[in-house]
Amino acid sequence: STPAIKRSLQIAFSRSRVHLSRYFSVTTSDDSHRRWSQHQSGYHVIPFTPDMVAELERINDLGIGHWRRMVEERVHDMNPEVTYSEDLKVTPENKARMAAVALLGLEIQGKVSMLFIKRTMRGKHGGEIALPGGKFDPGLDKSFLETAVRETSEEVGVSLESHDLRMYGCMQPLVTNQWGYMVVPFVGTISHAPYVIQPSELEHTIEVPMSSLLGGFEPDGRFRDVQGRVWRGPVFTTPYLHEGGTRTAVIWGLTARILAKFFHMLLL
Repeated sequence: STPAIKRSLQIAFSRSRVHLSRYFSVTTSDDSHRRWSQHQSGYHVIPFTPDMVAELERINDLGIGHWRRMVEERVHDMNPEVTYSEDLKVTPENKARMAAVALLGLEIQGKVSMLFIKRTMRGKHGGEIALPGGKFDPGLDKSFLETAVRETSEEVGVSLESHDLRMYGCMQPLVTNQWGYMVVPFVGTISHAPYVIQPSELEHTIEVPMSSLLGGFEPDGRFRDVQGRVWRGPVFTTPYLHEGGTRTAVIWGLTARILAKFFHMLLL
């Protein structure tokens, strides 16, 4: 990436790019959720300039091998084996508010696509486009990495054996605006193979080329969900293929924030 792109992104990240060890040294109390949310407000989602889009499209065209090497370089100082320990000061009230998701790249026709899920209309996240993942389970998971891998396997049937699942690291944790969850996004790759979805939770999977996501990005978008809640922030609008037809996905909220930060991270 060019020096000009790097300089602009370094300004955007200057207040928010924090090593995971700092995050995991705080408690998960309500007060720490508030402090972390205030800290994250220092990150400004900036528009993708034509030069940035061109660089990301170049990365996309080089395929999953190049994409994987870039991801490994960007997250090399972030430890994916984050353990869930007493240092987090777990209490019955706050342990249910930790989660992990998987941002997964795969190669389709020589270019990089990304995997999303469309949730059923049930529940508070009904109809949303999201990344595979879910809540940390202290009875099953020894780390947030295990949470991301387990939930991805449960939701879409992706595993090391079925899809050659590889995780390369994790990004800075984010706090959801609506529900106060602390979410750790892990970045990995999978091979292109059929999925086995959890029908009680998901309608279907969505594979979107990275270039399509960039073409429909609004850094300060507006979206109203099925429950009438209005989101102001980054929004990605993209077409995708499903059952022989073309549909439109609107990616907003936490998932959009993760995507915007990930693309900016690739350009640093």
